[in-house]
Amino acid sequence: MPGKFMVTTPIYYSNAPAHLGHTYTSMACDVLARWHRLRGDDVFYLTGLDEHGGNIEKVAKASGTSPQEWCDRIASEDIAFFRELGITNDDFIRTTEERHRIATEAFWKAVASRQAPDGKPNIYKGEYTGWYCAKCEAYFAEGELEAGNCPIHGTPAEKLKEETYFFHLSGYQGELDRLFEGELAKPAEERFVYPETRFNEVRGILREGLRDISISRTKVGWGFPVPGDPNHVIYVWFDALINYLTGAGYPGKGERWGHWDSVIHVMAKEIIRFHALLWPAMLMAAGIPLPRKVVVHGWWTVEGDKMSKSKGNVVDPREFSREFSLDSVRYFLLREIEFGVDGDFSRKRFIERYNSDLANDFGNLVHRTISMAFRYLEGRVKRPASSPWEGEFIKRWEGRASRVREAAKAESLTFTQAAFITLANDGLALPQFQQALADIWELVGSANKFLDTEAPWKKEKDEQERILGQVLEVLEAASWPLLVFIPDAAMKLRAQLGLTDVLPPGPVKRASLPEIFTLTAGDPLFPRIDTKKPAK
Repeated sequence: MPGKFMVTTPIYYSNAPAHLGHTYTSMACDVLARWHRLRGDDVFYLTGLDEHGGNIEKVAKASGTSPQEWCDRIASEDIAFFRELGITNDDFIRTTEERHRIATEAFWKAVASRQAPDGKPNIYKGEYTGWYCAKCEAYFAEGELEAGNCPIHGTPAEKLKEETYFFHLSGYQGELDRLFEGELAKPAEERFVYPETRFNEVRGILREGLRDISISRTKVGWGFPVPGDPNHVIYVWFDALINYLTGAGYPGKGERWGHWDSVIHVMAKEIIRFHALLWPAMLMAAGIPLPRKVVVHGWWTVEGDKMSKSKGNVVDPREFSREFSLDSVRYFLLREIEFGVDGDFSRKRFIERYNSDLANDFGNLVHRTISMAFRYLEGRVKRPASSPWEGEFIKRWEGRASRVREAAKAESLTFTQAAFITLANDGLALPQFQQALADIWELVGSANKFLDTEAPWKKEKDEQERILGQVLEVLEAASWPLLVFIPDAAMKLRAQLGLTDVLPPGPVKRASLPEIFTLTAGDPLFPRIDTKKPAK
C-alpha cells in the first residue's frame, strides 16, 4: 500500500560550491525519491545549505562580501547546479531562513526545558577547554587527534577555552547503548545505521563513552543567538541538524510532519557521529521520534587521488553530463561502486562503463530490436503469447520467484514486469544501487543473448514477430524501474515503444501493455564513445 516517504541529504556547507561528493549523495537520494514516487508513495525529498558558523564568516570576509551575501551567492549557484543535474528535491532549506530560526529557537527551548535520563539538565552553562578543528567546526578529545591533527581533515587542531552552553550528551549514553544493542537482533540492512561497517563504527564510538558537547560560541558572530543569552551563538552543528525538522514543519507540525516517521538520512561517512549519536540524543531530549534510518556512503577520489583545487583534479559532473549525457553520469556513479565503500572517478573508467553497459548492452539491444521491427514488420509487433523470461529469472533467482508471482497478481502485471520491479526494489530497499542495476543488467544481458541465439534475421515472419515481441516485452519491463536511474533514456525508450505514461511530478500511471507495439524509430539512446578520438 502507498505510504509516506521522506529522504534527506545533509545540508551542504556554504563555504564552497557543490562538487562530485555532493552530487553522489543527491543522486542517491534522488533515485530513492523517484522510486517511491513511482511506487505511489507521498514523497518528501529535502536538501539545502548549512549557512552559519565561523568558516562562513572567514570566506565571506576573504571575498570582500558579507556572510549573507556570500550565502546568497552559493545558494543561487547550488540550486542551479542541482537543477542541471536533474535532482527532484521537494524543498531546499537554508539555515539563514526565518522558518529555521523559529524552529531552532523552539527546539532549543524544548530541550532546555527537559532533563536527561540521569536527572541532570539537558543544557547547562560551563567552560570548554579542548581541541577544535576550524574546518569541520568540531571538537575532539586529545586521543581522537592524529599527531595533533584533525582525524578528518588532517589539519592542525587548535586548543580553545571559552564559556559555552553544553548539551548533556553523556546523559543519553544508556539510551543510545540500548538503541544499538536492540538493533543487533535485526538483519544488517534493517538497522538504524547502514551499512554494517558504519553501524559497527558507531558502536565503537559508543563503547569509548560519550562526552557532553559544547553547543554555543562566544567568538563566532554568524548564527542564531541562544534564546535568552545573545552573547552566545548556537553551535553550527546543533543548528544545522535541526534543519530536518524545519523542513518537516516543526514546530507547527504542518502538512509535512506526517512524513517524519519515515525519514531516511543519507550522508557521507565523515559526519556519521553527528547523525548517528548527537542527533538521536537531541531528538530524545526534545521528545521527538528518531529517524527511521541513517544511511552512510564512502568518499570519491579522482584518478586514485583525493579531490583538491590545488591539484586541479576537482570533477564537475555537469561537464561530463554536457559532453556525454546526464543519464550516463547518474548510471556511472550509482553502478560503479557498492554503496558504503569509497569509489574512484576516472575518465577512462567512465568511458569503459558507458561503452560496455549503456552503449553495448542496453542501447544496442534497444536500437537493433526496434530497427529489425521496422525492417521486418513495419514497426508493428504483436505482444507475444508466451514468454521465456520466467524461466530465465528462475535460473538466476529461484528464491525470489514466488515474490514476483505475488507482486504480479497484486499489481496486475506480467511476470516480466514484476520481475524487474522486484529486482529494483530489493536493491533500493537496502539501499544498494549497484546491486539493483547489476540485477537489471543481468536480465538485459539475457535478452541480448536470446536475440543472438534466436537470430530473427534467419527466420520467417511469424517467428520474427515472436522473437522481437519477446525482447520488446523485456525492454518495456526494464524501462519502468530505469525511470529512476536513467530517466531521460527510459522515457525515450517508452516513447519508442508507443507507450504514453503520466510520470512525476504529476500522478504516476503506468500505461497498459498494448496488444500490438506500435513503435517509433529513434536515434541510439547511448551512442558509443570513440576512444580513438582525442578528448574534448
